Amino acid sequence: MNKAKVGTILPALNEAETIGKVIDEIPQQALEQAGYSVEVLVVDNGSTDQTTQIAREKEARVITEARRDKGRAVRTAFEPVNGDFVFMINSDYTYPATYIADRLNLLNQGYKKKVTGLFAAKT
Repeated sequence: MNKAKVGTILPALNEAETIGKVIDEIPQQALEQAGYSVEVLVVDNGSTDQTTQIAREKEARVITEARRDKGRAVRTAFEPVNGDFVFMINSDYTYPATYIADRLNLLNQGYKKKVTGLFAAKT
């Protein structure tokens, strides 16, 4: 039986101060123990600080969207992200990534989306 995949998109522009904390908070181990595979995809939108280096050190996959615009960065991520469920989280720690497991449970119960600042979609 194949594991369901959870993809997490983090659009980022000069978020070196927070990107590591956000990635660390993604409940990867708990999700994997629940039977999911997890991918963290950072979309760098032209950072000039250490954002991409920190993301790679945290084992996130990093892609680049040179045209600066958060919406464009998110759209760019949807093609390469690998997931049956996809979450978008702000890289500036606006919302805690720990909510992913709760939102995943809602999606599995049939909810299409839950407005909490943590966008989630079942693909």
